[in-house]
Amino acid sequence: MQDITGPRLRRLFALAFVLLAALHAAAQPLVLRQARFWPSHCDARQGQGDLVALPDLWSARGVQGPGASCYRFDFALEQAPAGNWALELRRISRDHTIWLNGHLLSNRGSPHSTAPTRLGSMARLAEIPPALWRDGDNRIELEVSTGQWPRAGLAEPHVGPDEVLRPQFELQRYYERSLPQAINLTTGLLAVLTLLIWAWRPRERALAYFSVLFLLGSVRNWYYYADLPLVSASFGNWFFYAAQVWTATLLLLFSAELCGRRNRRRDLALVAAASLLCTLSAMVGDSAWLERLRAVTYPVLIATLPTTLWWLYRGARAAGPRVFAGVMAGLAVVLIGAAHDYLVVNDLLGLEANYWLPFSIPLVLAAFAVYQLRRMVSALGEVEELADLLEYRVRERTHALELANTAKTRFLASASHDLRQPMHAISILVATLDQRMPRIELGHVVDQLKHGVQAMEELLKGILDLSRLDAGGVHARPTEFALGPLLDAIERSEAAHARERGLALRVRPSRDWVRSDPIMLERILRNLVGNALRYTERGGVLVGCRRRGERLRIEIWDSGIGIDAEQLPRVFEEFYQVGNAARDRSKGLGLGLSIVEQYARLLGHRIEVRSRPGRGSCFAIEVPGVEAALPAAERAVPGLAALSGAFVLVVEDDAGVREATALLLRSWGCHVEVADGADAAVEALDLHLRWPDLLLVDHRLGGETSGRQVIELLRLTIGEAVPAILVTGDVAPEVLRELSDSGLPVLHKPINALQLRGAMADALAVETMPAA
Repeated sequence: MQDITGPRLRRLFALAFVLLAALHAAAQPLVLRQARFWPSHCDARQGQGDLVALPDLWSARGVQGPGASCYRFDFALEQAPAGNWALELRRISRDHTIWLNGHLLSNRGSPHSTAPTRLGSMARLAEIPPALWRDGDNRIELEVSTGQWPRAGLAEPHVGPDEVLRPQFELQRYYERSLPQAINLTTGLLAVLTLLIWAWRPRERALAYFSVLFLLGSVRNWYYYADLPLVSASFGNWFFYAAQVWTATLLLLFSAELCGRRNRRRDLALVAAASLLCTLSAMVGDSAWLERLRAVTYPVLIATLPTTLWWLYRGARAAGPRVFAGVMAGLAVVLIGAAHDYLVVNDLLGLEANYWLPFSIPLVLAAFAVYQLRRMVSALGEVEELADLLEYRVRERTHALELANTAKTRFLASASHDLRQPMHAISILVATLDQRMPRIELGHVVDQLKHGVQAMEELLKGILDLSRLDAGGVHARPTEFALGPLLDAIERSEAAHARERGLALRVRPSRDWVRSDPIMLERILRNLVGNALRYTERGGVLVGCRRRGERLRIEIWDSGIGIDAEQLPRVFEEFYQVGNAARDRSKGLGLGLSIVEQYARLLGHRIEVRSRPGRGSCFAIEVPGVEAALPAAERAVPGLAALSGAFVLVVEDDAGVREATALLLRSWGCHVEVADGADAAVEALDLHLRWPDLLLVDHRLGGETSGRQVIELLRLTIGEAVPAILVTGDVAPEVLRELSDSGLPVLHKPINALQLRGAMADALAVETMPAA
């Protein structure tokens, strides 16, 4: 059974293979590879024509256009087809006419016209009814418009069954026309979107150049593959030329902007040149002249490519590794596509080869557009984060301002109260003196006056210190010094206060050295010790130091009333006092701890407080410790001998202050001349044979002249940089900053005698320098 079945199956398979091969051979279309050619339209042809092989490229043949040429194909069929057949032309000019055996099959455009034809060629499938075929000889005649456009020519005609040719034609049409058109339409819409983004952010010039370039390229590629002529052939040819010019121009502008090589003159020159070429090509109109202009322009446009590529390379490198890799990959794709299309245009890959750039350029541009959109979205995200942060900071700053306004209101109310009280007491005491009270009680009244004046001085001094700190007029001058002498000085100055209150003040000696501003640190410790003594009713105050690594911790312990936990955060506010609702001046004014906190912040020293109500408090400040150095020679406190015989010129517009100052300086042995302004000061100089040794000038004088200007005028008159001291009662932040930047020593009213004497001694110790 197996021996009989095996040979039969083999014969059946062999028969089926022969039938399939026959059917396949019957289904193969007829390819027409030769034709007769006449370089004129079919109605005017003469003779037998030239026998040409297909595909036929007209630019290689030297056909001059525009014009019409005629092809004739003669072929034989053994039997006329019974079904629908078709004629497929994979490359034919857009304007053409087709006849079969004298019957018109297709008529597109006007091949006879001498007007410019549409650029390029197209594929064509013409369905042929069975009735038009003949047994034996058949003839196909083609009349086509010719010219020297790149890729213009005629491919080999294919004749065969419609069901065989159509699927292949539709697939080829999809890849050659429909797909490029869809891609370029999509990228064109994307270009419109990037243009809208640029309109929202007009400073993004690179985005503007890129968007217009993107849109222009998409429209150009889309229109190239359009079957129906949407505009005239002349306008279409001009548009393709203008698009090429503007593509090169925009690519240059974009790459220059991307790499940061913006040059306004160069950019305007490029735009002007592109506009001139497009205007000139529109004026030419005729296709022959347009071809001449194109032949001159294209080498110039190609010559710009190396510069463009170099700028794109630099811009991509500066933008980061991801952008650099993306741009370089895109350029590689474009360069490969351009090299391939160059071979296609020059017919080195055959007439039926397809272009690559209509696929590659839109995809590369789309990738770059997506990158730009992602960058914009990322920027928007950062803007939103910054907006949220800004809103948070505005709320935080608004809250801080509200707290500051509240504190300032409380500050002004407390300052008003504390100023009115001593002024009221002074007023009453002055009235009492006016009644010529007995001498026995006069000493007591004078003591009360001194206390009132001292309270006012302390308040004004505290307000001035706070104003100078707020204005930035106080600068830390850190240096290395021994802490022991500073603690000894504080102990000596505060011991009397402690004895008056019946308290024990103990300051443990220290051999440590620290790095800080000695004046600021002394002010901090004096305020802390004085504050501890005021709020301690029994027991005492202890000041000691302990090492903590590289820092020295100075602690002030007291056995006072203590501070509740909820009040601790407020103890450093201006005029805030624990347990002093009645504003008893014996407990201070509430400015000391605020000054301490601001000085500590300015020095970068950490300060903290611990307290137990009814048991006492501990204030501590941490200062950088340093290695001990050899003790420096201490400077002696200036005595009256340092000022004796000194010639001081006092410039003050207030008569009372002027006379009081002159009286005090004369009591120190100084020779004094007074003036109420700049003119009077210059006149006073002319009355003396010697120049003054020191200028003591009030900052705010009558009129628009300031103390600094008076000092400069007097120094110019004298011809030397005479030592000078500015005196001011201003607390405005801008004035304090101006005086701090002047480089002159500044004294703030009210000034005590010791402070004035020390400042004058310091100024007179400075050697005079010749005026510039």
